Amino acid sequence: AGVVLLFFGGESTLRGALHISKKLNLSKILVSAVIIGFGTSLPELTVSVQSVLEGKTDIALGNVIGSNIVNLTLIFGLSIMISPLLKLPDAKRDILFMLIITLCFILLKIINFLNFFTGIGFLLILAIYIYARMGSILFAYDYLSR
Repeated sequence: AGVVLLFFGGESTLRGALHISKKLNLSKILVSAVIIGFGTSLPELTVSVQSVLEGKTDIALGNVIGSNIVNLTLIFGLSIMISPLLKLPDAKRDILFMLIITLCFILLKIINFLNFFTGIGFLLILAIYIYARMGSILFAYDYLSR
């Protein structure tokens, strides 16, 4: 039942994202990447925020680390099996950036420097990254659609 609900929920989310792109006259890939990207992270965000508010920060940290492990191994590995991502423009730069951010997180955890301000810093880096990469995402979409 969960898989069926997940399928229909994903389909309706995708249809909603495409509808928004038409209404706002924006690129389908741009709107889909942002909405789907953030939408798939909302359950993790909810669990992490709730656990921090309850004083159970280890759950939030485990959630972040577990998510990164799955994204770097399972999701990334399956994607590479289907289509070699390194052929995409800028893929090497994105992979390097992802690994550097992950290493920064590990380093900050080791030296016990994860606090409000490092959280703001990571959010700022995310905003800058999304802004800077939107042009490249659109370019990759054009490259793949040829």
